[in-house]
Amino acid sequence: MLSGVADGTKPLLLPQFHMSDGSILMPLSFIRAVDIATQQERTTVRYRQTHLDRLGGESPVADDRLSLASTYVFEPGRMTRTDIYTPKRELDIEGIELDFGSFSDLSAVGKDSVTFSHGAIDEFKVSGFDGCEARAIHDDPEFESDEGPMASKVVCNPRTSHCARTVYDQLDTNVPLVS
Repeated sequence: MLSGVADGTKPLLLPQFHMSDGSILMPLSFIRAVDIATQQERTTVRYRQTHLDRLGGESPVADDRLSLASTYVFEPGRMTRTDIYTPKRELDIEGIELDFGSFSDLSAVGKDSVTFSHGAIDEFKVSGFDGCEARAIHDDPEFESDEGPMASKVVCNPRTSHCARTVYDQLDTNVPLVS
């Protein structure tokens, strides 16, 4: 269903914020205030990050220019993640990249969603971006996991590169949950 790529350079399902000063920020560490609630067949996980990671060093470096509030909702046949990124002050962001690799085959591509056939993922939706590009992939080492090569990739780009407001993105993936 979902897999990462060992020693890969693609942050699958995690945005990379390319800042105007050349630094790249990602939400990889500094998770706090984790809350887990279960109600019948629905589990909700919430956490926040007051700092994102500034990449480039040998260990995580806290950067407080953006904070994150994340909510995951797991229910039968559906997983939804909502991320709200809030800038501490006005920021110039050169770009935001969000990559998603899937073992499922592409079926149709819309502005904010991609549907799949043959595989565990039925649909991938995102908001807060200009749109997403999707294509089948073959022999791309950045999308080869321990489970084998992925069949398709989706790359989403931002609406704006000047961030004086909250950046909101929601990933809505209709997927069968594995017990």
